[in-house]
Amino acid sequence: MAGAVLALSIGLARVAEGEAPGAYETVTVQSGDTLWTMAVQRYPGTDVRVKIYQIEQANHLSGEVLYPGETLRVPTR
Repeated sequence: MAGAVLALSIGLARVAEGEAPGAYETVTVQSGDTLWTMAVQRYPGTDVRVKIYQIEQANHLSGEVLYPGETLRVPTR
């Protein structure tokens, strides 16, 4: 049930933001970067949790460990 609620919430957030599916760019992870700090800096005024989820899904991440020099696909908006 919780998974369905999360999926529905994320879907609604995407619609509300008007984000085009598949709109990504590539960024290189810097020392000290976390998914949270990247999302806060790149997407001010949005639900950071949704952006983290999108980054995780686009990169097939199973955790929040990032390595300097690693490249990630991130939503353009």
